[in-house]
Amino acid sequence: MTTITTTCAGCGRTLAIPERYLGRDLKCPDCGHPLRVAAPEATPPAPPEPPFSAPVFPEPAPLGPGPIPTTPFEDFDAPLPGDTPLPTAAVYWRVKRVGALSAATVSAIVYALFGLLVGIGVAIASLVAPVAAIPFLRSPLLGAAAVVALPVAYAAIGFVLGLAGAAVYNLAARLAGGITLLLE
Repeated sequence: MTTITTTCAGCGRTLAIPERYLGRDLKCPDCGHPLRVAAPEATPPAPPEPPFSAPVFPEPAPLGPGPIPTTPFEDFDAPLPGDTPLPTAAVYWRVKRVGALSAATVSAIVYALFGLLVGIGVAIASLVAPVAAIPFLRSPLLGAAAVVALPVAYAAIGFVLGLAGAAVYNLAARLAGGITLLLE
């Protein structure tokens, strides 16, 4: 059984009235105020959705003199019909915070590579350089130790400096707003 929901104008009570009383004059059971049961307002049907249309591709150019395209979309920069061009204005981005751990990790790797170069230089120098006063400096063991120890030491120093640098940048960016980058 379908019901029609209405509100009494006298007391404001919400009433659920069976559909068979549609169009009749009734009284509210609480306050006795007369009310007429009207048909619920019909909602207009939704407009039909447009049918799906597949994209229309231009006809391929006939083969002739000139370069043959390797892909159907060789010129990616050329706008398609109906496309709006992208804005060419400069875009500014602000670096407000740097991840301290990621900055420290990258710094440690850069310092370790630099330490490896210095270690290779020390290893070559220990084999070639004449050091008569200190004979143990002229051994291959010193060169091997330098190639291993210097990158590790430099990586540790780089990690600490990267961590400190990121923390100082984040503090300065909080006070000054960060670095503004221009991207095109």
